[in-house]
Amino acid sequence: MRFSFDELYENAERKQSQNTSSSDSDYELDGEFTYIGDPSDGIQLKLPKLYHSSKNDGQGEEQGFSSGDTISLEDVVEPEIVSMLSNLNITLERNALPHLTTRGHENKALGPVLIDEAELYYQEKKDLIDEVEQHTFPMQDQVLESVWNEEIDSIEKVNQRLIKSIKDKKKREEEARIQKECEAEKRRQEELKHKKEMEKKLKEEEKRKIQEMAEKEKKAEEAKRVEALKKKQEQEQLERNKLKQSKESTNFKLIEETFTKYKTMIQTIKTEIIEPVKADPTLKKTLAQHKRKINPKFGQLTNSTAQLNAITNELTELVLQTKANQLAYKWILNFIAKAIVSQAESEARVKPESALPLGTLALSLLASYPELKEFLLARLIKKCPFVIGYTCSIDTVEGRTRMGWKRQSDNRWEEDISYDERMGGMITLFAVITRLPLPQTYIQKLVHPFPISWSWRMLARIGNTPKDLLTNTHFVVLAYWWEAAAAQLLQAYNVQATKLLEVISIDLTALVADKKFVGAARLRIINEEWHNTNQISSFPDMAA
Repeated sequence: MRFSFDELYENAERKQSQNTSSSDSDYELDGEFTYIGDPSDGIQLKLPKLYHSSKNDGQGEEQGFSSGDTISLEDVVEPEIVSMLSNLNITLERNALPHLTTRGHENKALGPVLIDEAELYYQEKKDLIDEVEQHTFPMQDQVLESVWNEEIDSIEKVNQRLIKSIKDKKKREEEARIQKECEAEKRRQEELKHKKEMEKKLKEEEKRKIQEMAEKEKKAEEAKRVEALKKKQEQEQLERNKLKQSKESTNFKLIEETFTKYKTMIQTIKTEIIEPVKADPTLKKTLAQHKRKINPKFGQLTNSTAQLNAITNELTELVLQTKANQLAYKWILNFIAKAIVSQAESEARVKPESALPLGTLALSLLASYPELKEFLLARLIKKCPFVIGYTCSIDTVEGRTRMGWKRQSDNRWEEDISYDERMGGMITLFAVITRLPLPQTYIQKLVHPFPISWSWRMLARIGNTPKDLLTNTHFVVLAYWWEAAAAQLLQAYNVQATKLLEVISIDLTALVADKKFVGAARLRIINEEWHNTNQISSFPDMAA
């Protein structure tokens, strides 16, 4: 045969073999299959037989289908084969063919058993050919051969189309499977992509939040900086206003009242403290012993911090021993105040840096014994009224006495240079006390007794002193103060301190240019050095 149904019939045989495997022993006879055609003719179809045998009553007789049994081609043949066979186009008259029966099988009761339609069709075709050969049908052999070949070709074509159709179906199924897998892979990739995009989005969102937080913190810091700058500007404006007010309206009457108050206090100390102690021999003797111990201590001060601490501890203990007796306590404080001012008056006038250990000692004692403040202030104002910006005319004896001038043994007033140096020494002590911080143990407990604002107030009042009251001593005092505390005033008041320093060193000196004060010239030189070096020198720190 030039083509085969094996490829198409493979599944059908497999199904048939599965269905009949349990009863293969029943089909050992040659009648297991029905064969259509002869291999020698070029075509033969192998079909399951259309009947079965069974034993009845032990007699072993073959029985066919009952009259009610109907077997069709579709019951035993694959649908594709049925469809192919139904398309055969050999047109022969069925009544012209001899009656066909199954080979070697006949039921006596029912007669010949009808064969399958496909077998009948093929048998009819073959019988027709036999009859043609036997009766010399008027058709030449080559015509018959041609017809036969055409039919065979037609079957081949149908067979090929059927095979192609099945292959195309399998191909479509495979393509559908591949497409389904591709779609599944595509969905997986899309899900993976979506997951990555979400992760990226979350990271970007987190990054954005971090940036927003950083930006928010930056803005908050900027707002704080702006607020601090604003407060600083407001403070500077406030200081400018204070400076302006002090320049325009220094209350000289209030200064006079303060001066009078502390001059009066000196008299009160004499009558209420010094005189009563003198009247008590025992107390006088005890305090005299304290006086002899205290007095040398101020002369022992050096630039050594260790030495300063030792002296401070000794003086503190001596004062503490008198605290139980209020009269003795006040007397000892008054004596210490006089000793501090006297030491500045004698030593700081020629060696201004010595005011640093002296001022440190004074501030420590002020922190330990706050009552010392009034005594020290009274002694300073009595000898150097410049510390509160007080000025009066020195054309009279009363005026010179008020301004702290001393008379010599011959009853003449001391020399101007001596006076200026004494005032300078005491101003230096005052300036150092205002620029020093409180001892560490007292910073959180006490208010500074003489803060840097006292220096500001003194400068402003001297700067507003009427021209006719200004003397050389005013500028000497300002120069001494400058070297002791100008650098610290700049740190405290910045721009406003700069303006105040310009006022006292430029404007005020220009006001008395016609008088050619030596002190004013020195102050202008100090100002020039400041601008040339862009810094203000100060006393060196104390050594350990």
